[in-house]
Amino acid sequence: MTVKEARRVLEKNSDGLKGSLMWEICENETFSEDAFWEFYDCVITLVKDAVDNDNRDFETAEKITNVYEWFLTELIFYFNPNDTLEIKNFPNSPHWYEYTYYLERLDDAVKGYFRKALPDETLYELQRPKG
Repeated sequence: MTVKEARRVLEKNSDGLKGSLMWEICENETFSEDAFWEFYDCVITLVKDAVDNDNRDFETAEKITNVYEWFLTELIFYFNPNDTLEIKNFPNSPHWYEYTYYLERLDDAVKGYFRKALPDETLYELQRPKG
């Protein structure tokens, strides 16, 4: 993914546009693994740009943080027994903790932007699906 493409994906998620991770969760009430990896890759690309070119800016940092915060908020709603949000295909079955692998990935990517440090992909339980 290029930096230009990463910024487009970030904008798409920030605005909740169709096909983005946030649109899939909020409007389609579906967890899309493809959209998750697209957003993750967008953040990793922006981290690489920050590391390689010392290129971080407030607007990008704010958008990354806002999308991540929005994602976490939706998960809180999903787990709230008094809320009606349903997320189909959400990775919490058959083991309740599977969703934490996605959070771990995204959390480290977001932190990486601020720290200018790429996460070590080999350390994660959650690996990209083959294919």
